[in-house]
Amino acid sequence: MLSIIAPPPVVPARPKPKDDIAIVHPDPASSATSPSPSPPLDPPKKRRREPSDPPSARRKRPAPREKRVQRLREESAPLSDNAVRNRSRTRERCTGSNRMGALEATIPQERWWPHSQQESPLGRPIQSIDVIRPKWRGYRFKNPHDPDDPFWKCGPDNIPSAELEYPGDNSTEIYALVDALDHDDYQPLKDLFLTIDTIAANYMDDKSRALIGYTNPDPTFSDPSSRASPPSSKAHPHSPGRTNRPLSPPIDPGDSTLPVYQRLIKARNAQDGPQFLQALAGLNGYIRALRPNMQQHLRTKWTGVPPPVWKRVCEEGYQRGVGPRMHELVKYKQWTSGVYGELMQPFISEVVHRCGLGPGKVFVDLGSGVAHTLMQASLQSGCTSYGIELSPPAASIAKDHDREFNYRLKMWDLCCSEYKHIEGDMLESKEVVEWIRKADVILVNNFVFEELLNERLTCLFLDARDGTQIVSLKCFLDRGFKITERTISSPQAILKVEERDWIAGAVSWSNTTGTYYVHTVDRSNLQAEEERLNAARSRPSRRRQAQ
Repeated sequence: MLSIIAPPPVVPARPKPKDDIAIVHPDPASSATSPSPSPPLDPPKKRRREPSDPPSARRKRPAPREKRVQRLREESAPLSDNAVRNRSRTRERCTGSNRMGALEATIPQERWWPHSQQESPLGRPIQSIDVIRPKWRGYRFKNPHDPDDPFWKCGPDNIPSAELEYPGDNSTEIYALVDALDHDDYQPLKDLFLTIDTIAANYMDDKSRALIGYTNPDPTFSDPSSRASPPSSKAHPHSPGRTNRPLSPPIDPGDSTLPVYQRLIKARNAQDGPQFLQALAGLNGYIRALRPNMQQHLRTKWTGVPPPVWKRVCEEGYQRGVGPRMHELVKYKQWTSGVYGELMQPFISEVVHRCGLGPGKVFVDLGSGVAHTLMQASLQSGCTSYGIELSPPAASIAKDHDREFNYRLKMWDLCCSEYKHIEGDMLESKEVVEWIRKADVILVNNFVFEELLNERLTCLFLDARDGTQIVSLKCFLDRGFKITERTISSPQAILKVEERDWIAGAVSWSNTTGTYYVHTVDRSNLQAEEERLNAARSRPSRRRQAQ
């Protein structure tokens, strides 16, 4: 069979472009048959992106000077009504408590008002003006009719102030009308309006709130004669040791048609000092006239102390009892078990609700600091609280805090269940052993405790009853702990642990979320394990059976 082989097709040579450059080997002695190196390539140029928006639409960053001017304008602008009522200090101790939801409900108690006339604690109470006196920055108000009025010129010996009536009998507070040196520090004017809002929202009924204009920001009355005139009030001292000064000039006729609370807001926004004092004097007259009704309201309408009230009482006591001596709490040795840190109001409130604290329950704080946890737990839930603190500065400040807290209870016409705090070592105190035996909830802020200290604390819990809950920031159980023949005698064998998360702002050293642990004393599993081990020991072994 013949096959015809066709010649391969001739491929025409590709013409060489005229602009091609001949490649010359760098080494003339190199063979012509060796592959020629590739020509050096230029690095790729980065393509410049064209902006999608025209240059005129680009957002220019403000210059540093413009930023500073803008910030100063924002700080000097008058605050709105909602801003003064809702804004709190950046370092407010109850930050984040509005996220607690159902955990902020009022806990029912049997009695929260004083049984009889309360005796005032010994000594002079610390006023708001005393807290701000060493660190005021400038004044908020002025006299628009007399810019050179010396009363509104702040100085070391002259700080404009105003007096506010409280629900308790013969209870007043002097507030300074100035700003703090640090924006994050105690602000007396904000504190004044928070107190007024707490009184109006919780101690007054709807009729009384409408009378002062609290419920309706812009009231319009069809019949001016139906509105009661404010009770007469005496001129109050502007600052301690000063004689009474007439409140002048009188307010404008247009302002007289507004309720007293609205006039107070308007004078604050206008930074009109004389009108602010005039409106506050009218509000004090209403509070004095409505005081019997307010005291009756809290006895008949409340079921316990409302959260806004116990928060305000605890905050005022802390600001006046602890605030002036706060610098003493930072004198500790770092990286030791003596480092000071506080659990804030939201954390304690969560412990109170989740652990079921209430009347008849016992709460123990091992390392109570300035005793703020004891006061809050007792006032909020009606439980009995005990605490011990090793640090002498914190234990000394706790005594001042206790005195100011009792002053606040009298001013708000409240009483608190029993609480007690002592100075000493919780590992050596005999009182702590008695407290643990009857405790329902034990709190230990062991976030920086050394391992040996945590082990010794675990031994104290052997005296606790079954069902006692131990709240800590570090777990007392070793990772992977199990009850065996070797660990059955360990104090950890009686504990069951549950891990929970705290919200942002619950601790003083961090503004983020974290984890804490709730241990429950439960000896039922331990007893079952002991019975199983005893049965295994009594069973004859195979070696004995073989013999």
